[in-house]
Amino acid sequence: MVGPSVALIGLAVVAVSLLRGMHLPLGVWPNGPWRERFSGGIIAGVGLVLAALIVISDPVAPEVIDRIDPGMFAIVIVGTVVWGLSWALVSQRAYLGWYGLATMFAVLPLLVGVMEVTVTMGNAELCMLPSSTTGNAECPVSAFRAFGFMLPVYVTVLLVTVELTFRRLLIGHPSRAGLGLVVLAALVYGAWVAVIAGEVQTISHSWWMGTIGAVGAGSLYVLSESLLVSCWYTALLLAGQDGLSAALPRGTEGAEPAILLAYVVVQAAVVLLLAVLVVRRHGVTAGLRR
Repeated sequence: MVGPSVALIGLAVVAVSLLRGMHLPLGVWPNGPWRERFSGGIIAGVGLVLAALIVISDPVAPEVIDRIDPGMFAIVIVGTVVWGLSWALVSQRAYLGWYGLATMFAVLPLLVGVMEVTVTMGNAELCMLPSSTTGNAECPVSAFRAFGFMLPVYVTVLLVTVELTFRRLLIGHPSRAGLGLVVLAALVYGAWVAVIAGEVQTISHSWWMGTIGAVGAGSLYVLSESLLVSCWYTALLLAGQDGLSAALPRGTEGAEPAILLAYVVVQAAVVLLLAVLVVRRHGVTAGLRR
């Protein structure tokens, strides 16, 4: 009934059941600083911004549109409400720096990947901007549209599924987690991706690329103590990979961004830096022992 996204819905059901069964908070938003009063306008504003990104991107290609099945649509709605509640209840000013760092760490590999694609393809027409897709069957969707459409989808879907399960549930409270827990949770995520690979179109990356990204997301979760920050990082990372794939014309050999060496190296270097910061703050074995 819900489509292939049942795998993501299953993550949310299991994570919520286990956390509430252990009488633990879901932790989808930080524990303060709380706003003086609840603002319904913030919830509406968050929803409008996410909807505007989808409308402006306007991806007409079935390759993108078909990735949203009925279950995915429902998760997007739930995730949008959770993001709105998070911003309406908790002041995000204290986390703006972490959002900025997450953006920089996710966008840097993307910029390197764009340059690498440009050099690799030479004089070939790249599907970068919306104008490049007009009347060109080799460019069903541009990188700009793929990135703009999938970013709000990832932001909403991942928060209540992947982040809730592989960050909040497996890593636990960020103030008591070391690098060992981060890596362990990332390996479990990589194994999950390997199992559902090819079934859930939204999770289109390879298991080892997913593992690298999960170490970075887990490290940001531990450092910032905000699941929203790690979700923003993961969403940017995955939307960037979709944008790189869309940049190459249809039928191009090696369209998977994972084969772009410079892209992978830069992303791995960023993740290594984050891992070192986690070790300096909490060590390696924190959270693994009593």
